[in-house]
Amino acid sequence: MKFEKIITLVFCLFFQVILSQTTTTPPTINATGNQIYNPQTDINIVTDFTITPGSGSGEVAVYLQISEGYAYDIDIMKLANPGLFPNIDSVWDIDKGKLTLTHKAGSEIPYSTITDLVKDVVFNSSDTNPLEDKKISISVGNAN
Repeated sequence: MKFEKIITLVFCLFFQVILSQTTTTPPTINATGNQIYNPQTDINIVTDFTITPGSGSGEVAVYLQISEGYAYDIDIMKLANPGLFPNIDSVWDIDKGKLTLTHKAGSEIPYSTITDLVKDVVFNSSDTNPLEDKKISISVGNAN
């Protein structure tokens, strides 16, 4: 009798685990923006950006990082028009060269807003003669 109860319990736990696991499809990101930079000016990091939604309706965060060529305390990324996005928190991490965009209420940022946000992000360098190319990585979600 004990054996049957244990088997039944294991069987129930197994199906609970199986049923609680959901399959999600990640969004697809496409960014264009290979540009020549004019020193000490703002330049949009993309000339075009699209995000094809995955399984959800949005993401909890957008991360933009100068992944190659970052110059500490010289390079920066920011929203050009933060007033257009009153519900978005924008945090620049100087140590990592990373801009994090999240919803102030902690909810997901809709994909359409993510598109507008990324298109509004600008790069600036206080270097009068930047020589090194910059590469910027864009990722979304909570796994950054």
